[in-house]
Amino acid sequence: ESGRAIQVLRYICANDGCMRTDIYKAVSRNAKMPQKIDEMISVGLVEQELEGGALRLHPTDSGTRVSELLDEISSIIEGAVKPPSS
Repeated sequence: ESGRAIQVLRYICANDGCMRTDIYKAVSRNAKMPQKIDEMISVGLVEQELEGGALRLHPTDSGTRVSELLDEISSIIEGAVKPPSS
């Protein structure tokens, strides 16, 4: 479940102003996805704003920082995992 939340946060950061339906199409149609997004809003990683009649999702500064740290962790792990020598 936390893996999906990470994917959602990364998606929102990469697609600032997206709508929930965008996430459902691009990341997952899991029945718990609305709850995951609501949790990210309640902990301050994402904010939701009404823009032009549509609810748009935006990363907060904290959400952007968390996403950046996750990218950094991924880079470190990928660099540490060396392919087997032939």
